[in-house]
Amino acid sequence: MIRVLLIAAILLPYGAGLAQQTLTAVPASAAQDTVFIKPATFAVYMGFTTDGGTDFTLGGEFTVRKPEWKAFGVGAFFDYIFDNNGDFLLGVTAHYFLPRNRLVFEAGPGWAFDGSDFLFRVGAGYEIARGALVLEPKTYFDFVYGTTLWGFGLAIGR
Repeated sequence: MIRVLLIAAILLPYGAGLAQQTLTAVPASAAQDTVFIKPATFAVYMGFTTDGGTDFTLGGEFTVRKPEWKAFGVGAFFDYIFDNNGDFLLGVTAHYFLPRNRLVFEAGPGWAFDGSDFLFRVGAGYEIARGALVLEPKTYFDFVYGTTLWGFGLAIGR
């Protein structure tokens, strides 16, 4: 009798294991963050530009981004600086979006129509998206014919 109980105790785990069904479902993979990429964004820019003094700046920017471009985008900007000369800036930019598509760097050529000067813009911003609304605090440097203009402000768009 003890031998039968001993053999049953030894074989019970194996028998229970064989009686259960094998796992056929594929385990769920690790959760991945899905990032929504807005294909195009138009924003109104309000801020200040410094060049010896601080002047109010109003403008706009347009950015196009496609999922197959991964972390890159292209854009255009126009700004009007309310100073004594009434400077108008127009240009195109290339954008690079860092992880989670929030921090964006931009650089590109343009034209300043105050004295018809070539400019080059380098800037950075941080996109805060709330539904369809995008807020982007940003700063940039415009290198215009030996002068450096520093701008900062907020772009609000969709």
